[in-house]
Amino acid sequence: FGSLEAIKSVLNERRLDTLPKPLPGQRLLEVGCGDGQFAAAAMKRGWSADGVELNPPAARKAQERGVSVREGHLEEIEFGEEVFDLVTAWDVIEHVPDPAQFIRKLVAAVAPGGTIVVTTLNRRSLVSRSFRGHWSMIVEDHFTYWDRSSLTTAFAAEGAAVASSRSYGLGRDFVAWVDRWRGSADHRAD
Repeated sequence: FGSLEAIKSVLNERRLDTLPKPLPGQRLLEVGCGDGQFAAAAMKRGWSADGVELNPPAARKAQERGVSVREGHLEEIEFGEEVFDLVTAWDVIEHVPDPAQFIRKLVAAVAPGGTIVVTTLNRRSLVSRSFRGHWSMIVEDHFTYWDRSSLTTAFAAEGAAVASSRSYGLGRDFVAWVDRWRGSADHRAD
């Protein structure tokens, strides 16, 4: 994670700019917190942040940043009566073999009136439709692929309503294609 820290810090600040501002004492849970960069940035903005992380070295790094981390799969962690005002899962749901159970735990972890934020690949995006079977996001650790309708349906099955949905970016496949095209165009000009 260290080599990407500068890039991720920009992304984290942009994400925080789109999220609700915390009231005193409000709690955030980041599922898949990695080395804690996002959670630490959220704490600087007033959130009390906890994390869930599978990777022990990453969890230790998050703890060094002051994030309270529970190690393991979200589906196996017991929160008891504990709930959070904001629950985030940045690019995690596609890695989960049982998304219904994962979503059920997300919904159970959020306080009444709270917010859940999930980001994932869009299987109906222009890049996925253009590259089809050659889309670089078709990898063995992605168990599921989502779109607005499938996410809305999955969360509705657990009693949660989707309040907002957005799509971002072209995807690295298009960017790589444009970079290759521009590179070959530069060579033709020589």
